[in-house]
This record gives sequence, structure tokens and C-alpha cells, in this order.
Amino acid sequence: MTRSKYDPERTPGLVYRSALLGLTEKEIAGVLGISPSSFESWKKKHPEMREQLEIAKAEPDGRVVAALYRAAIGYEVTETRETRKGDVVALTRFIPPDVRAATLWLTNRRRGQWTSPNAITRGGSGTTNVNIKISAPETNSLVAEVIGSRVEEEKPVLIGEVQKEEDDAPSA
Repeated sequence: MTRSKYDPERTPGLVYRSALLGLTEKEIAGVLGISPSSFESWKKKHPEMREQLEIAKAEPDGRVVAALYRAAIGYEVTETRETRKGDVVALTRFIPPDVRAATLWLTNRRRGQWTSPNAITRGGSGTTNVNIKISAPETNSLVAEVIGSRVEEEKPVLIGEVQKEEDDAPSA
């Protein structure tokens, strides 16, 4: 790889534009003609370059967060249309909330309250704990089939829509 010299007039702007396009730091190093380790070194030595990199990464992330939030809560759109008579009218319509966007937002922002209703977790090595969160009663038999006798031995807590209850059903 050809060694490139840091140019305080050119490099921060090039880093900014490259990061804004979504290039990874490894790809930006390639654009600059340096190794990824040299890029890391430049980030430490040149705060103006590091700042431009951080800004360029934050801008698109911020736009995506705003779009995700907007999709999660729904929004209004105003469109112009031409009538049969040739008049131009403005129509405002409401785009309903997107459940997937709301779920993604809440599972990341309120993880403890909004875990996936069908999440199955197991304890680490050396343990026999199995926690099962289920939203539909018919899923119980499937879980008992998959886990086998552990359901009876460990009596996992099943979290339903409204209340907690213990499953004492014998395994198949």
C-alpha cells in the first residue's frame, strides 16, 4: 500500500465525505491510501479528522432514527393532485404507525418492558435454568415438545398477556 501523508486541508474533508457515504473505517483508510492501523493512528493524532468522522457517522444515524420514530408513530403527508377538471388540490393523508418500527424502537429503548413475546433464553454453562416467555397458550405444547423433560423438571415461568402462571403440564 502506498504511504500517504496527512494533509490537514484535504484529509478531514475527504474522511467526512467518505463516512457520509457509509464507508467503513477500513474502506476510508483505503480511499486515503493507508492501512487501517495508520487510520487508527491518524484518528488519535488529528482531532479535527476524528471530529469530522464522528459528525459524518452521526448525521445519517440521526436521520434514520428520526425516520424510524416517525414510522413508529405515524405521520401526515400532503400531496398535490390534479382533478379531472384540471384543478390542483392538496390532499393530506395520515400514514398509520408501522408496528415493526414501533417494536424495533421499543425493544431497543425499553428492553426490559418490550422483549420479544416468544423469546426463549437459557442459563449459562453449568446451569439448568430455562426461562420461557410465551404470548399464546398453544405455544406451551410446542415448547414442551422441543425442550422435553426440562419443562416438568424446571417449571419455567410462562408470561402470558395478563398474568404470570407456572406450567405444571407433564412433558410428552
